[in-house]
Amino acid sequence: MRAPSMPAILFASIICIPAASHATTGDHPEFNAWLEAPFRADARGARTLSLHFSAPEPQAGGTLRWRLTLLAPDGRTLRNWHGTRQLADPDGPVTLRWRTPPALRAGVYSLRLRASAGAGPTIDQRWNVAVGAAP
Repeated sequence: MRAPSMPAILFASIICIPAASHATTGDHPEFNAWLEAPFRADARGARTLSLHFSAPEPQAGGTLRWRLTLLAPDGRTLRNWHGTRQLADPDGPVTLRWRTPPALRAGVYSLRLRASAGAGPTIDQRWNVAVGAAP
């Protein structure tokens, strides 16, 4: 018996990828949210924060609510951003441009994302960011 050739294996893999991604959406219809934030700011102290949301089976009229909080190293709230959008509205990520205020002391701060869709559970995620010189 002859072993399958590399082109045959590659072809079979390419055909299976779309089917697998479709099956994943059907198997996991829950709401998901995640944050992308660079650990360090650019030379001007600015960074772009991206909030991503996924609702494979959105409820008609359902509302997505999100809040992003900047926390000091000691846990104090320093700033909040928040918003809403319709779950059925595929506008893509929410993009925030944040410039580090000069009053913030150097250290590692946290960004906390809380997001919920309709009556579903709240997603709570934290991401560390550096302010100032390397900690």
